[in-house]
Formats: sequence, structure tokens, C-alpha cells
Amino acid sequence: MSIMTIDRRVRPRARQLAAATSVLTLAFLGVYAGVVRAQDGPGVAWWYVGVLLVTALLALAAAVSGRTRLPMLVCAVLLCLGALIGLLTVGGLLLPAVATAVASARYTERRPATA
Repeated sequence: MSIMTIDRRVRPRARQLAAATSVLTLAFLGVYAGVVRAQDGPGVAWWYVGVLLVTALLALAAAVSGRTRLPMLVCAVLLCLGALIGLLTVGGLLLPAVATAVASARYTERRPATA
């Protein structure tokens, strides 16, 4: 099986949850940018945006490829760290993305191959 081959034996729910994780993370980035711009502060923490953008792209790649277990576990860890770092401001809004990443990794159990 090549890297670009979609594994159809992975439960569709895992792929849907991985896509939802990507969408929720990107939506959070929009909210984060809006909140930071509304405040008179130093501006957006670009390293934070970069980590969350990589997380969203990793979740999207997992949704497209169908290989969700390890990428979504990595996404869950990165999103937890992002939520902890931003907990006093808007970090709590990342918790739904954390939940979908964990659920996607859990639903990755393979169905039996059919002939």
C-alpha cells in the first residue's frame, strides 16, 4: 500500500472526527486572532498559531489518508498543550477539538477485511 492510498478499512467515523478536529482548530485560530486584535496588546503569538496550524493540517491529513490513530494522538497532545497554555484566555475553546481528536484516535479500530 502506498502512502497516498486511502485505507478504506478504517471506520468512517474516525475520518469524520479527524476532519472535525481540523475544522474546530481552524475556527479556534480565527477566534483567537479576533480576540487578540480586539485587545491592546503585543499581538498574536505566531509560534502558538504555528503549532495549532500544524495540528489542524495533521488532522486534515489524517482525515484524507485514513491513517488516524497516531496522527490524532499527536493532535490530541498538541491541542491539550495549546489549551493549557491559553487556559486563562481562550484556551478552553480548544477542548471540543481535543475531544474530537481523542475520539478519532479511539475509533481507529479496524474492521475485518472482506474478500
